[in-house]
Amino acid sequence: MHIIVISYAVLYLLVHWNIYQTPSEAWTGIIAASFKVGELQISLGIVLTAIFVLYLTFIVSWIIQALLDAGVMTPQGMEQGVKIASKTLIHYSLILIGFLFAISWPAST
Repeated sequence: MHIIVISYAVLYLLVHWNIYQTPSEAWTGIIAASFKVGELQISLGIVLTAIFVLYLTFIVSWIIQALLDAGVMTPQGMEQGVKIASKTLIHYSLILIGFLFAISWPAST
């Protein structure tokens, strides 16, 4: 929540300081900021998209772990070690898929 408030404050400060005319113009200008590494052009928009995809992957992983624990593993009476190992394996698998998606998707757009 703090990040959203700070982001809006920065956008409105840029407008107040007459760097940009509107907050949406400021947002577009900030997102378009980029740098080049060899042949690869990396913009702030691509970096923020990758971070957002990773964040969503963590949330989905936590939800799936909780649902599996409450709905499948506990009613079947699995041992604690097996439950922890299974949830960890699922978590790492989902994070790997999310990471691969996060680094490949912005590059394809």
